[in-house]
Amino acid sequence: MLCRNKRSDDIVKRVLDCLELMLGRDAAHSTIRTAAQDEGGPEDLTRDWIDPQFWKHHFQLYPKRPVYRPLQSRRRKFTVWVFHERFSKDTLFQIRAEFVEPKVRWLEARFNELKAKALSLAGLMGSRL
Repeated sequence: MLCRNKRSDDIVKRVLDCLELMLGRDAAHSTIRTAAQDEGGPEDLTRDWIDPQFWKHHFQLYPKRPVYRPLQSRRRKFTVWVFHERFSKDTLFQIRAEFVEPKVRWLEARFNELKAKALSLAGLMGSRL
């Protein structure tokens, strides 16, 4: 699972959906605000809690065998959480095909788009001089 907004497998979205199903929408949002001691949006509060705090708690709760394991990029800018009981010989290939390669393609396209804009602006500025 990813902690990435606007994805169907976003862990925060799944947590919110579960809480809303169990408690009802208003009660779930109230519970999140009470737990966070903050009046912010429930999704943002949950996202802020899951990223650093939940995983720290999780590893303290299961020190010898955590249920979820993080697979991270070298600089920790990209993390995929893998449920250990569903890990198979194909898991790393699936992560690469479903998450890493699409993200790399998106970043490359975005880089090229921004580079083209910068070059066109530089051309406009150069022609004005």
